[in-house]
Amino acid sequence: AIELARLWWSNDEPVMAIKPAFDDPKAYGHMLAIAARNVAHVYKQAKGLDEAETYKLVLAGLKEGLANAAGGKPASPQ
Repeated sequence: AIELARLWWSNDEPVMAIKPAFDDPKAYGHMLAIAARNVAHVYKQAKGLDEAETYKLVLAGLKEGLANAAGGKPASPQ
């Protein structure tokens, strides 16, 4: 096992420590897809939210965040 990333939110912005652990950076995309599914599951377990609907919300937030990043805007959760 190897730690891949640490993430936290501070002063209205994300803070990250990321290791280039994969030979192919595309593997991080696969990991993020798995993380999105796990976030939906955690919200179901901890808050009773519908897992499928929560997953859709996570993906919508990801889409918005990617669009903002492409435009040079910082991510901003609600």
